[in-house]
Amino acid sequence: MDDLRTRILLVEDDPADALLVQRTLGTPSGPGFGFRLYRCQDLASALERLEPGEIDVVLLDLHLPDSQGAETVSRVRERDPLVPIVVFTVAGAEDLALRSLQAGAQDYLVKGELSQSGLRRAIRYAMERQRMRLEAERLQERLRQAQKLESLGMLAGGIAHDFNNLLTVILANSSLALRDLPDRSPARSPLAASIEAARFASRLTDQLLAYSGGASTVLEPLDVSARISDIENLLRRLLSSNVSLELHLGEGLPGVAADAGQIQQLVMNLVRNAAEAVGKEEGRVVVETRLAQVDAATAADVVSGTSIAEGPAVVMSVRDTGCGMDAETAERIFDPFFTTKFTGRGLGLAACHGIVRSHEGALRVESTPGGGTTIRAYFPVHEVPKRRVPVSGGDGARLLVVDDDDGVREAARRCLEASGYRVREADGGRQAIAALAQDPGAVDLVLLDLTMPDLGGDETFLALRRIRPDLRVLLSSGYDAREVSRRFDVDGVSGFLSKPYEPEALAAKVAALLASEPEAEADDESARAG
Repeated sequence: MDDLRTRILLVEDDPADALLVQRTLGTPSGPGFGFRLYRCQDLASALERLEPGEIDVVLLDLHLPDSQGAETVSRVRERDPLVPIVVFTVAGAEDLALRSLQAGAQDYLVKGELSQSGLRRAIRYAMERQRMRLEAERLQERLRQAQKLESLGMLAGGIAHDFNNLLTVILANSSLALRDLPDRSPARSPLAASIEAARFASRLTDQLLAYSGGASTVLEPLDVSARISDIENLLRRLLSSNVSLELHLGEGLPGVAADAGQIQQLVMNLVRNAAEAVGKEEGRVVVETRLAQVDAATAADVVSGTSIAEGPAVVMSVRDTGCGMDAETAERIFDPFFTTKFTGRGLGLAACHGIVRSHEGALRVESTPGGGTTIRAYFPVHEVPKRRVPVSGGDGARLLVVDDDDGVREAARRCLEASGYRVREADGGRQAIAALAQDPGAVDLVLLDLTMPDLGGDETFLALRRIRPDLRVLLSSGYDAREVSRRFDVDGVSGFLSKPYEPEALAAKVAALLASEPEAEADDESARAG
């Protein structure tokens, strides 16, 4: 089978030496070492013959009519950076051999000391050394890419967190002002437009948080095929009339632990990007779901910053018939703010990267210029139970708002007072602890910011619970609930509210928590029952 033979290019001008190498190699189709041997008599013809990927190893004489010494290796390496090279030297020329290794050769042999076992071993070792070197470089590049993505993610998450604090103030106060205006007030229209603009800005920060892995994520058992089918009409509205949408959705697929809203955003972003790649020509976007078994090769060949374990996975792929990409572009498409379009923010695919990463999944990209693009998202198969909070009645509550941001704290107080609650404020964790310690029974619920400079939300939460084990605590942050789960015992927190929020959302969340049983009391009852 010629396909399995090692393709060897011998670059040797001396016919006698070339014949010696050929005889030393032995039978081309011999057991354990099949090969195909090609010969060039000078470097120029060798470089012309050396198409990248067409030769498995080069046997290179360092004394050719048109090239001498280690420079010969450098010129071969420029032509094909990946091909393994074994050089021939004469006895006593160790310095030249070492310079050749420094120039990129993998091994050297002395012409007068050739043996079949030595020559074959040198060829195998050269190929293996080159493979190991390339693998090390690939892993190093993946590490650099992951570190870059992590740094960008931290930057994006920090910006989104601070921006969400500002949006909380804008949305809360604007909504309260709009509520108080007469129906015929000329200020209603511009104020409503401001609120809508703030909501749009909030969606932009959601994309930043999705990239950073900090978007609000509620993992529940999800049928990915059913979710895509539910939004089919929405997906079709993303496409222009020249682009058709095809859905090939697997039936009976196992559930994955996923946030339905984020999976919807992922699919929409990928479909939108695919449609834009088609452009104005007639084309197709194909969305497919299926069950796959991830093997070691697949797990290793994924987009930097994403990973997936071997085993069963649900694969969601989006394929287009558009312009495609070269390898360099394909490596950058998930970078935030990178875009090949004339206009655009370059956040859509970056958000996809963050969403898949937050679901412990992986991405793969297949694309060629003019040949379209396929992006596959892999999600591990497993189920998570839904967590429900019992709800009953509740009224007449006294609230403590704890936030180091004056604007956010005041906006929250105004929203809650507008809903009939009695509200006190604390500008940090220490002040909140002191207030509760002074009168533990004077607070029914605490609205607690997660990130504060004087005392973090985690430390404040624990200190408050030591004073009042049954105290309801509603955490709020410009980050997401996963940040809470990393730093808190989730079962000890009454609830979580993402910033920015509007008055209605805050009031509804507080009302639901006040109507539920305090979790510390429920735990005590369980302990006594056991």
